[in-house]
Amino acid sequence: MGRVIAVGLLVVLSGCTALATVAAIPGVVVDGVVDIFHGQERSLPVDMRTALVAVQKGLRATRLDVDVLEPVKGGYAVGFGNEKLDGTLRLTPQTPMLTTMNIKVRHGISREKSVEKTLMDEIQDASAHVSKWQYFDYRGYGEIRAKPDKASKRLGWYRLQAKLEIGASRQKGWVTIKMPNGDKGFLEGALPSSASN
Repeated sequence: MGRVIAVGLLVVLSGCTALATVAAIPGVVVDGVVDIFHGQERSLPVDMRTALVAVQKGLRATRLDVDVLEPVKGGYAVGFGNEKLDGTLRLTPQTPMLTTMNIKVRHGISREKSVEKTLMDEIQDASAHVSKWQYFDYRGYGEIRAKPDKASKRLGWYRLQAKLEIGASRQKGWVTIKMPNGDKGFLEGALPSSASN
């Protein structure tokens, strides 16, 4: 039955052969495409506060840290990395006591699935050891703003000692940063000036 439907799609949508191919091989191509963009996912039987604390603890246990933290749709997007790895993690609430995390780690253009799994294991283990009095530790973090103005909306936080990719801003004393969700934010600072001879 599935093959008949796939052939029908080829005839009706002659310009959309990729769609028909995906329908012809259920799960195989779709999983491959999703794997490139999605990352590993795991659900934790904890609330959002506990999950966020566990992310901070789990990353620190592996000598990484939350470099950029952004509230998104009831959850959080996290950027982290070092000289070798770049990663993003997203926490999404499913119920008040169920949080799904999705993590993507890359080394250049290569995806690091083993690192993703290790970090997920660390975060899951840390989630079992978070007390009800623990919260994300914002000490050592600065604020990311929607505009180059302290009075503008706060979009998130960045770790002050993190090596971040920043860009120039038209407003003196401010630089731009790409948020984990892809939007642009502003933080106070200046681009390093090049030495002139």
